[in-house]
Amino acid sequence: MTTIRTWASILLLTGVVPAVLPSILFGGQALSQPEPGGGAQLRKGSVEAGAIAGTTLPITLFRAHKDRHLTMGTIQVGRVMTNRLGTGPLAGSFEFLLEVAPLVLLQQPARTFGVAASPLHMRWNFLPVGARPVRLFAEASGGIFLTNKAVPLSSTRFNFIDQAGFGLRVGHHPTRMWLLGYRFQHISNAGRVKPNPGVNLNFVYAGLSFLR
Repeated sequence: MTTIRTWASILLLTGVVPAVLPSILFGGQALSQPEPGGGAQLRKGSVEAGAIAGTTLPITLFRAHKDRHLTMGTIQVGRVMTNRLGTGPLAGSFEFLLEVAPLVLLQQPARTFGVAASPLHMRWNFLPVGARPVRLFAEASGGIFLTNKAVPLSSTRFNFIDQAGFGLRVGHHPTRMWLLGYRFQHISNAGRVKPNPGVNLNFVYAGLSFLR
């Protein structure tokens, strides 16, 4: 129950729950008119491919561990599933992505290597504000995490990794965007093995994305 309450608070804080409100309030009605501002147009059927890289901050926000440090690079491919939904500041479009991290380095403090994959990464792309080449997005995902040592050291080598956060797309180019973002990460074995202490991390990243 504590875990459920914690994740509900995280989703509210990071904007993932507010992000889906337009589709509820406006009955899922998709509007096809062009988006405001310059830069890339995220229309239904658009395919996005890119890569991000980042590291964790040594802070205890959301009960994160300052003595654990994660660095990872991720390849992502996604598809925009809707045209613009709703009106007002919460209007935007919904996107599904596949993310694969071929190399993850975790200091816990023992050096640990691993791979991660999130087959269902959800992203809500808010509309640009005016003509500014910046647009906000909120995102959440669940995936798997396999390492050469147990994470934490008292747990298991096969774990799940859940992420929730927000970010910015920056750029005037019609098909290329810079990405900057933050994710809260939670790694645990989901209670399959006891003990299950879990690991919380605050991850920041930058990357480049291409739209087709």
